[in-house]
Formats: sequence, C-alpha cells, structure tokens
Amino acid sequence: MRHVQRVLRWVALGRSSGVRAHLRRRLGAFVSGWREARPPSPEPEVPRPDPALGADVCGSDELLPGQIAEFVIEGVAIAVANVGGSFHAVANACPHAGGPLGDGEMEGAMVACPLHGWRFDVRTGACEVVPDLSVAVYRVQVARGRVWVALPPV
Repeated sequence: MRHVQRVLRWVALGRSSGVRAHLRRRLGAFVSGWREARPPSPEPEVPRPDPALGADVCGSDELLPGQIAEFVIEGVAIAVANVGGSFHAVANACPHAGGPLGDGEMEGAMVACPLHGWRFDVRTGACEVVPDLSVAVYRVQVARGRVWVALPPV
C-alpha cells in the first residue's frame, strides 16, 4: 500500500506527463476503488474560541518561556514570543534592516535582531535603540492549549 501511495504522490507532482498518463490509465480503476473503500479521515480541528481572533499558530506548550519563533499567517511573517508564560506577537521584520526577529535572542521581554542587535520589547513593539521606531504588535490569546494570533496589528 505504501508503494501505491508513493506512486500516486509522484504522479500528482507531475514528474513526466507521459508516465503520469500511463499510470493513470493503468492504475485508475484500482486507485478510484481504493479511495472509495478507504476515504481519508478528517483531521480533528481545534475550534476557534473567537472567530475574530485569527489563526492558530502553535500549542502553548510548544514555545517555552524565553523562546521566540517565526510563524506565517495569511502571508504575513509574525514572531511569537513566550515571556514568562505570557505570549506576545510582533511583526517579524526589524524596521532597521529587515532582520528576522523570530531568529533573535530573547532577554526578558526584549528580543534582539540577529543582524545588528537592535532590541525590541515584544509587549509593546518599542525599539530600545531608536525610540521613534517600533514593530507592529498583534493581539494574542491562549485558549484550549493553543496560541491564537489576530490580524491586522493592534
């Protein structure tokens, strides 16, 4: 069965149109019968606590205190940090040179940009080096063991 799944994945990726057509003709009846006999089981969804809340980014136990990680929500890169058990989300790009804050080092509530070391407070988005600069802050909620981040920024 695993071999058939590999072949189907290979065919779906469209490696070679001639081979793909040949395999579809040869395996078509078997594949359609197999799919009917074993429908894919739906993955359980984690219900949203509030539809306006946004996207489920990770489990609350996946990001330990003092850690920060990058997530992409609807094409927007966001850095989510765990500050002593409280989750905060900011834009992932440093306004100075575009460095990925999700790859930065956390010290308390401050994240240091990995490119030039500019520090930002993940709770407020304020820059420590240049007070006029800041990063966007996003609303975060923890519900049912999951971390939810809302777009657009606050």
